[in-house]
Amino acid sequence: MMKRIVRTIVTLIPIAGLAVFIYFIWRLHAAGSQSAVAKLQATLQTWGAYAPIGFMLFQAVQVLVPILPGGLSVLLGSLLFGFWGGILYSYLGIVAGEIVGFLLVRHVGVRLLAYLFSEKSFAKYERIAENQSQNMEKVLIGTLLIPFAPDDIVCLVSGLSKLPFREYLVTIILLKPFSIGLYSFFLTYVFHKTI
Repeated sequence: MMKRIVRTIVTLIPIAGLAVFIYFIWRLHAAGSQSAVAKLQATLQTWGAYAPIGFMLFQAVQVLVPILPGGLSVLLGSLLFGFWGGILYSYLGIVAGEIVGFLLVRHVGVRLLAYLFSEKSFAKYERIAENQSQNMEKVLIGTLLIPFAPDDIVCLVSGLSKLPFREYLVTIILLKPFSIGLYSFFLTYVFHKTI
């Protein structure tokens, strides 16, 4: 019963996050996106160091419980902190979340993933971890290099495999900037062309 409640919450959070994000974009458009973004950035500056720290924590939590679908949180970072600041804070937060996620799965094991995913999805990911255990680094590299691939999920599933933590860490640290940069560039470009 508890698993079902947790899974339902984990399923509903991204839907609610997307709704809030769409509302946020609509409000930016209605207010004139450039001036609204500037006002939001000015407000964040009054928060000082707490603004980027809060955003990085948001990105770290998002690895385990996706609050916004896909790379929308990376776009949000670029809007709030500027293109390069958004990439940096997204990178630091996401990498921290993926390290924590990998270690949690490695030590807590299948119980954690069983709470986060449906039985069908969990069985699929568990099979991937078992069948690709020797090649998990290649699977991880592939998902980090292919835009919009489910790299957060593969990072968690990597914790079930025999992939050594050190190899996992090096792969994430070196390749995550590539995927975050692509998300940020593409989504920021689309945002400015459409809003």
